[in-house]
Amino acid sequence: MTGHSSRSAGVVADAMAYAFVAAACLTLAGCSTLDLTEEVGAEAPRCEVHGTVMTPQIIKLSSGEAAYIPEDYRTIAKQHFPHHGGVLLQGERDSIPDVSGRLYYRRVRDFVCPDCDEAHKAWWAPWNAKHRPTE
Repeated sequence: MTGHSSRSAGVVADAMAYAFVAAACLTLAGCSTLDLTEEVGAEAPRCEVHGTVMTPQIIKLSSGEAAYIPEDYRTIAKQHFPHHGGVLLQGERDSIPDVSGRLYYRRVRDFVCPDCDEAHKAWWAPWNAKHRPTE
């Protein structure tokens, strides 16, 4: 009996070690958040387009290429909704580094303007209505 229980304990210990390594890998691989708000002083910044006070938020970063959007989207975004939340496309904000052609970060903490957020949603609404499946 003693040999059987020690073998079971070894299997459990091995399973726990594998689970720990898997959890560590998932935590470290591509789950980083870049904080762009750290260097800002005590006063929250205002949006240069809308003049609205911005608040820090976590924003998802798209890891894919934006191949099916209008060519001038990045210019439009910078002029009309430079501080939107939601999802950022590659190259949409110059302050996010691109490491070896692939985004290292999956999320960014940055200041979001509620007016930019609304303008961004309104700009995408017709495209989403045409290209996204309805349930």
